[in-house]
Amino acid sequence: MDTSPQGIEFIRRHEGVRLKAYCDSAGVWTIGVGHTAAAGPPKPRSGMVLTMDQVIEILEHDLARYEDRVDRIMGIVPQCVFDGAVSFDCNTGAIHRASWVAAWKAGDMRRAEVALKRWNRAGGRVVKGLVNRRAAEADLIFRGEYGA
Repeated sequence: MDTSPQGIEFIRRHEGVRLKAYCDSAGVWTIGVGHTAAAGPPKPRSGMVLTMDQVIEILEHDLARYEDRVDRIMGIVPQCVFDGAVSFDCNTGAIHRASWVAAWKAGDMRRAEVALKRWNRAGGRVVKGLVNRRAAEADLIFRGEYGA
C-alpha cells in the first residue's frame, strides 16, 4: 500500500519541511521532512543544506521504507489507518514495538488510542508537539480525520 496524497500532506504538516539541518527536541540531527540518520542516507549533519528536489527524493525513499514496515506489521487496513501508522513510524521508527498496534489488531480501539497517545516524549520529557501529533494521528487512525 502507498501513503495517499492526503497522508503525505499530513506528514509534511506535522514534520515541517526544513532545507537546512537542525537538532530536533531530542538532539537528533534532522533535515527535509523529518529525515534522520535512522531512516538511512544521507546522514544529516551540521551545516547540511538540501534543495527542494533533494527533500522530495529523500522523503519518497523514507516513505517506501515506512510503508513496507507498516504493511508487514498492520496487514490490510483502511487508507486512513495506513497513513496514520506511516506517520507514526516516520516519527518514531517504532511501529514494530508499539503496544497500540497490538491493541488495534485485537480490536480494542479505546486501549489502542490511549497507548498511541503515550508516545509523546522526546529526550525523556513530554513534548507538546508530540502530544499534538499523537492526537492528530489518533483522529486519523480511529476517526478517519486528516485535519486542516
